[in-house]
Amino acid sequence: MTSKDVGACLRDAASTWRRRFTSKRDLAKVQAQFNAWAEETGLPYVQLSRICAMSIGENYAPTRWRDLFGGEE
Repeated sequence: MTSKDVGACLRDAASTWRRRFTSKRDLAKVQAQFNAWAEETGLPYVQLSRICAMSIGENYAPTRWRDLFGGEE
């Protein structure tokens, strides 16, 4: 399963990606891309997914994040 931002990151990385990743073939391509990034960087998948999701779309400064979603000071 891919989030909206991870999907946008994948489409930004290669224009051949589809809008949605629903077929087994699409999901295999997503897994192959993450496998390639993991091998290339040595980072775990959870970090790659977070980097991908946070590299595109709307991002907030830490203070704005706390205002919107709560959290400790």
